[in-house]
Amino acid sequence: MSNKQLKVGDLVEVRRVSYDQNGEVWRWQEAALVIEVVCGDFVRVVFLDNTTDTVKKSDCFYYKEAYDAFVCSNKA
Repeated sequence: MSNKQLKVGDLVEVRRVSYDQNGEVWRWQEAALVIEVVCGDFVRVVFLDNTTDTVKKSDCFYYKEAYDAFVCSNKA
Protein backbone atom coordinates (compact mmCIF):
# COMPACT_ATOMS: atom_id res chain seq x y z
CA MET A 1 0.00 0.00 0.00
CA SER A 2 1.30 3.43 -0.87
CA ASN A 3 1.72 5.82 2.05
CA LYS A 4 -0.22 8.42 0.05
CA GLN A 5 -3.33 6.24 0.30
CA LEU A 6 -3.46 6.30 4.11
CA LYS A 7 -6.97 7.04 5.35
CA VAL A 8 -8.81 7.39 8.63
CA GLY A 9 -9.22 3.99 10.27
CA ASP A 10 -6.01 2.45 8.89
CA LEU A 11 -3.95 0.48 11.37
CA VAL A 12 -0.26 1.26 10.88
CA GLU A 13 3.16 0.78 12.42
CA VAL A 14 4.86 4.13 12.98
CA ARG A 15 8.65 4.37 12.86
CA ARG A 16 9.74 6.42 15.90
CA VAL A 17 13.11 8.01 16.69
CA SER A 18 14.24 9.57 19.96
CA TYR A 19 17.53 10.86 21.39
CA ASP A 20 18.62 10.58 25.03
CA GLN A 21 20.75 13.12 26.93
CA ASN A 22 23.95 11.39 25.74
CA GLY A 23 22.95 11.76 22.10
CA GLU A 24 22.18 8.05 21.74
CA VAL A 25 19.61 7.30 19.06
CA TRP A 26 16.66 5.06 19.98
CA ARG A 27 14.53 3.64 17.17
CA TRP A 28 11.38 1.59 17.51
CA GLN A 29 8.05 0.94 15.85
CA GLU A 30 4.71 1.53 17.49
CA ALA A 31 1.20 0.46 16.45
CA ALA A 32 -1.24 3.29 15.83
CA LEU A 33 -4.61 4.09 14.28
CA VAL A 34 -4.93 6.91 11.73
CA ILE A 35 -7.52 9.38 13.05
CA GLU A 36 -7.03 12.30 10.63
CA VAL A 37 -5.38 12.94 7.28
CA VAL A 38 -3.60 16.27 7.64
CA CYS A 39 -2.73 18.37 4.60
CA GLY A 40 0.53 17.58 2.89
CA ASP A 41 2.49 14.51 3.89
CA PHE A 42 1.18 14.12 7.45
CA VAL A 43 -1.43 12.10 9.33
CA ARG A 44 -2.63 12.31 12.93
CA VAL A 45 -2.53 9.00 14.78
CA VAL A 46 -3.51 7.64 18.18
CA PHE A 47 -1.23 5.11 19.88
CA LEU A 48 -2.21 2.23 22.17
CA ASP A 49 -1.58 4.39 25.27
CA ASN A 50 -4.14 6.94 23.94
CA THR A 51 -1.50 9.57 23.13
CA THR A 52 -1.79 11.27 19.76
CA ASP A 53 0.81 12.68 17.41
CA THR A 54 1.11 14.08 13.91
CA VAL A 55 3.58 12.00 11.91
CA LYS A 56 4.92 11.88 8.37
CA LYS A 57 3.17 9.45 6.05
CA SER A 58 6.62 8.14 5.09
CA ASP A 59 7.12 6.98 8.71
CA CYS A 60 3.95 4.84 8.56
CA PHE A 61 3.92 1.24 7.43
CA TYR A 62 0.67 -0.53 6.64
CA TYR A 63 0.27 -4.17 7.65
CA LYS A 64 -2.70 -5.72 5.82
CA GLU A 65 -2.72 -8.85 8.00
CA ALA A 66 -2.82 -6.83 11.21
CA TYR A 67 -5.60 -4.62 9.85
CA ASP A 68 -7.67 -7.62 8.73
CA ALA A 69 -7.25 -9.28 12.13
CA PHE A 70 -8.28 -6.05 13.88
CA VAL A 71 -11.41 -5.69 11.71
CA CYS A 72 -12.39 -9.37 12.06
CA SER A 73 -12.02 -9.34 15.85
CA ASN A 74 -14.24 -6.26 16.09
CA LYS A 75 -16.98 -7.77 13.91
CA ALA A 76 -17.32 -10.85 16.14
